[in-house]
Amino acid sequence: MTPLETNYKIKERAEEAIKEHGSIDNAIKKIKQELYAFEDAWSKYSSDCLGHGITCNRLLVRYLTELKN
Repeated sequence: MTPLETNYKIKERAEEAIKEHGSIDNAIKKIKQELYAFEDAWSKYSSDCLGHGITCNRLLVRYLTELKN
């Protein structure tokens, strides 16, 4: 775990996402959908909250992908 992943509580968020969506693959799919929506919104609205969501979701996708492999 990197310090950034620890700060964003990526392990805990990943566990919650897997539990909520039923599998790692489903969690990755849902998080990617949310990430794309956040990135699309960034061109219209930039804010700390939106930036946090983008960073967190990117870290989650990477962590879940590594966990899957």
